Amino acid sequence: MYRDNFKYKFFTKNNGFSRGIYKGLNCGKYSEDKASIVNKNLKYALNKFGLNGRHLILPNQNHSNRCIIINSPKDKVKICDALVTKSTEVILGVTTADCLPIIFLDNQKKLLEFVMQDGGAYQKG
Repeated sequence: MYRDNFKYKFFTKNNGFSRGIYKGLNCGKYSEDKASIVNKNLKYALNKFGLNGRHLILPNQNHSNRCIIINSPKDKVKICDALVTKSTEVILGVTTADCLPIIFLDNQKKLLEFVMQDGGAYQKG
């Protein structure tokens, strides 16, 4: 989907290479799924959306109200539930299960924020 200069996409757990409790397209880098399988799933998802070769940044989500600013693909990803960027060099993402992904766009400042929202984080502000 497109909104002015921003592009955003969603995908489900359907397809993918994970097995067992992670069956399907598990892109949780911080899950207990095999890292090689998660990386294969991430590559599949990026390729499916024509984004292969791009740098995807996923936070280590912990149901908090913590937000990290990403300025470049080399920035370290920390524990948080929201990412903000002005960079066109990165793709922001969040993984969800029983949570809600929220995207905030600021066209004037060319700013994108991607948030994973759950009840606990909502109550923390």
